[in-house]
Amino acid sequence: MNPMSLLGYLLIFLFVAIGNAAIYARMKEWRRNRLKSLDNEFKDLEQSYAKLQNDIREAQSRENQIKAELLDSKKTSIRESENQENGKNSKKGKKAKTVLDILKEMELVDNEKLEKANHYLERSDNAGLKMEDVLVLLGLVTSDQLKKAQAALRRSE
Repeated sequence: MNPMSLLGYLLIFLFVAIGNAAIYARMKEWRRNRLKSLDNEFKDLEQSYAKLQNDIREAQSRENQIKAELLDSKKTSIRESENQENGKNSKKGKKAKTVLDILKEMELVDNEKLEKANHYLERSDNAGLKMEDVLVLLGLVTSDQLKKAQAALRRSE
């Protein structure tokens, strides 16, 4: 092999090695920049996540406030309608009885049981239930006892 061709091969090898080193350096720089970029994106996502969690807590708090206001409004409406019924019945000279009154007369419920049922009823996820249903649901009266009280109410009307 002649020295000139050996020198040519060495130069080619040298250029290839330098090219590979340059490519490696560029890839390493690209990787470092990409990692910085991903790190910044991750920090931004963490901040967004924290903000969303705060927004969720605020929305849940507002939802609970609205539910409480709705429950208060519903109670007020019920009291007003009861007052109107009592006003109509007082004109006739007698007070309107309810199933709860009959259950009290039958000594099946007392104020303590009614308080428990009322507390259960006030919970926001129990909206729409009647007091009588709650008494049965909590096992404070049986469904048969409730039916007897309803029948007694119908007979008294």
